[in-house]
Amino acid sequence: ASLLLLGFCSSVGGLSASASSLYQKANDDHIKKSYQSISGGYGFATFVFLVAFLLLVAAAIYASPLICGSANEAKIIRSPQELEGGFPPSSETRAETVQTASIPVVQAASAPPLKDINMA
Repeated sequence: ASLLLLGFCSSVGGLSASASSLYQKANDDHIKKSYQSISGGYGFATFVFLVAFLLLVAAAIYASPLICGSANEAKIIRSPQELEGGFPPSSETRAETVQTASIPVVQAASAPPLKDINMA
């Protein structure tokens, strides 16, 4: 997600630079003001996407057990160990031990029609 925001940042930054170059080439004051507004809006969007990218990277670092985790979490990541019980049984072994049961399908009863209630 953070790389997506970085891509949005570069895309909108390019649009801002394009509007800025069109602003410099324009002759009419109204067109210059419109390109200046567009460039400023895209520039602000670039800033927002960049800040969001930095916040997501900081959140990813904070949530990483390797960097901000406990000593046990970091140790497990660096040198994985097998569990005491070994591996869980494979799906073939489980299929032999689990018996399938046929469950009857029950038709839902339809609700009775609503009666007209006159409140007097």
